[in-house]
Amino acid sequence: MSIILSLLHSSITCPNFLYNPTVAQSSVMAFRVTEGSTVILSCHYSVKQHGLSHVCWGRDCGTFWCNDIIVQTDENGIISKVSDRYRLIGDILSGQMDLGIQHIRRTDSGSYCCRIDIDGLFNDKKVTYTLKVMRGK
Repeated sequence: MSIILSLLHSSITCPNFLYNPTVAQSSVMAFRVTEGSTVILSCHYSVKQHGLSHVCWGRDCGTFWCNDIIVQTDENGIISKVSDRYRLIGDILSGQMDLGIQHIRRTDSGSYCCRIDIDGLFNDKKVTYTLKVMRGK
């Protein structure tokens, strides 16, 4: 079971969740999650408006690209992934780039960034999540 959250800049505790923000170019959300759960972090862009773009998920947005890359894509699909615990969910060709993290661990606490390469200077779309993993019951 997934819970769909629609709160911005909130701290929510739940065992499994899907967060689907409707945000501008950059946003930050913070959540508490339970150890062992599955989390889906949402990130999307308009392929119709921007064409297929390079996208990265990392532990930090960095200055020009994600730092500590978890998964990244180009216009042809996934080009790298660090672990099978991470997966992209959604239709990449329509701009849905949700990150699924399975079997959340305490070491997964911290920042996650989705960065979409939009042509032009300082046009990238960035969505940042901060997860605090709580001990399972």
